[in-house]
Amino acid sequence: MIKNATGIRLAVIVQSITSMVAGLVIAFYFGWKLALAILGGVPIMMLAGSLNMRLMKGNQQRDSKMLEEAGKTASECVENIRTVQSLTREPFFYQQYSAQLEKPYRENLKQAHIYGISYAFSQGVIFFLYAAAFRFGAWLVAHDGMGPDLVYR
Repeated sequence: MIKNATGIRLAVIVQSITSMVAGLVIAFYFGWKLALAILGGVPIMMLAGSLNMRLMKGNQQRDSKMLEEAGKTASECVENIRTVQSLTREPFFYQQYSAQLEKPYRENLKQAHIYGISYAFSQGVIFFLYAAAFRFGAWLVAHDGMGPDLVYR
């Protein structure tokens, strides 16, 4: 219902906030010490995700501008295919199209390692946070009397 009235973006925001609040309430109810420890890692996780998204968004805009010329060449060639065939200009347009794709290809090849490191960091933070939570949960079970079933909730 919210999705139709205000758009999908607001629906996703409301759903995310609701899920986060419900998760925090449940976490604090069953183990407030573990919940506080995990909550400390959330800003790092959010920073890593936003860094990754910002990098991808900026490069996506740059790529679309560079690919625009190649798209124009392909569209013109397809629209006027009979003329291109009758003048036997297929190799020329192929070379022109390939040359226009070369620059975006080279740029993306240079950026591939940066993309990979950024993505690995944003995904790795989540798993390191899981590992820290389980380790702290094990310590709470051993030293603080927290039940193992409460760690996994």
